[in-house]
Amino acid sequence: MTTAQAIVVALGIVTLLLGVFAGRAFIDPYALTTTAQKARRWLGIGLLILGLYVTAGAFFEPQPLAPGQGLPWQDEAAIDPTLTQAKAENKPVMLDFWSKSCTNCKVLERETLLHPTVAPTLRADFALLKVNTDVLYEADRPRYDAFKQAFGNIDNQPYVVFLNARGEFLPDLSFHGLKSAEELLPILPTVADAAPGGESGEGGLARQIEEDGLLTVLLLVFLGGLAASLTPCVYPLIPITISVFGAREATSRLQAFGLSTVYVGGIVLTYTALGLVAASVGKGIGEAMKSPWVLVGLAALMIAMGLSSLGLYEIGLPTSLQTRLSMAGGKGALGALIMGLVAGLVATPCVGPILVTVLVFVAQTQDLALGALLLATFALGMGMLFLVLGTFAGLLSRLPRSGPWMVAVKTAFGAVFFVVALYYLRLALPFVKAPIEAAWSVAGLLT
Repeated sequence: MTTAQAIVVALGIVTLLLGVFAGRAFIDPYALTTTAQKARRWLGIGLLILGLYVTAGAFFEPQPLAPGQGLPWQDEAAIDPTLTQAKAENKPVMLDFWSKSCTNCKVLERETLLHPTVAPTLRADFALLKVNTDVLYEADRPRYDAFKQAFGNIDNQPYVVFLNARGEFLPDLSFHGLKSAEELLPILPTVADAAPGGESGEGGLARQIEEDGLLTVLLLVFLGGLAASLTPCVYPLIPITISVFGAREATSRLQAFGLSTVYVGGIVLTYTALGLVAASVGKGIGEAMKSPWVLVGLAALMIAMGLSSLGLYEIGLPTSLQTRLSMAGGKGALGALIMGLVAGLVATPCVGPILVTVLVFVAQTQDLALGALLLATFALGMGMLFLVLGTFAGLLSRLPRSGPWMVAVKTAFGAVFFVVALYYLRLALPFVKAPIEAAWSVAGLLT
């Protein structure tokens, strides 16, 4: 983490804490009697959302480049003259495929391509093309299709393509994802005279883990699933669910563990199937995500669910239906499996926005293995309390009862949903980035 990034995080956390303590964002709204108290709570919630947004923005919205910084890129409107001139001057070419929704594209440019050891070589020895795939798709579809056929998955970004001095594609040197300056620097002197060979870097699960920090993403998704188990759609049903599939009456701890594992396995199967479906139809979803209307629609869904979590109204299955679904299947391994398979339906009103976020990410990667892994990890997080409490049934009596503390959980979830909404809105409405850009400006002044 850079010093400027740490300052942005600190500004976000201070704002968040002001919302929690000074604004009293986590107070039960039913305990408030005056208009002033209610206004103070809503002000606190606003500060909480703003603080979370700025804190997260330190990671998903890189520090803006100052005027005069950057590389001498040519854009998609100058593809032909740039390639022609490079060939005439016997220069290699670097094509950087990007889009406005690609945060890592900005990270790659700022942290790697503009690194003091890399930028001078790029400026002096390369013809540089930065191609916005969204613009190319709309303005020059034949060229977009030709690039996709020639270079592979140009929609999985960042994607850096190298052409040698003869204009030949070098798939063994081209790469998806992030590379450090230390990794890229040895490649650059070899590009001009390199011969085509190898296979294009298509990303994939191994490359995602190596380059994009997927282990961190998996941890966050697991924690998201664990947090989902504390929501009002899931937490109050834990004791009755464990009783119905028989873990509390098991004759041994091993049997209780087995039944609980089967139940969690049912949840994993349901969400893994969702991940596979999302990855399979990802191309269509990926194209849809280029539309501002789709982004605004997703943001509206998140806002609606967030307002529900904040207590303005209730969105959920009827309590009687929730209870019946949580008891589907009955005792034994088969009953536990069936209950696990339908558990996702019970939780949908609370975890739907989290699922939408993960599923959209999976759809954009179009990676079946990654989709299955992410959704299975989310399901494991959501099922962890069931696994532990089903195995050690005595702990059920120590569970805190549903009460005012769940207001804090719902408020936190509501704030997260609003942050996700702002994340999507910033792609369609650039002015939504203003709080993060202001924080980066303060960080720039201080550093």
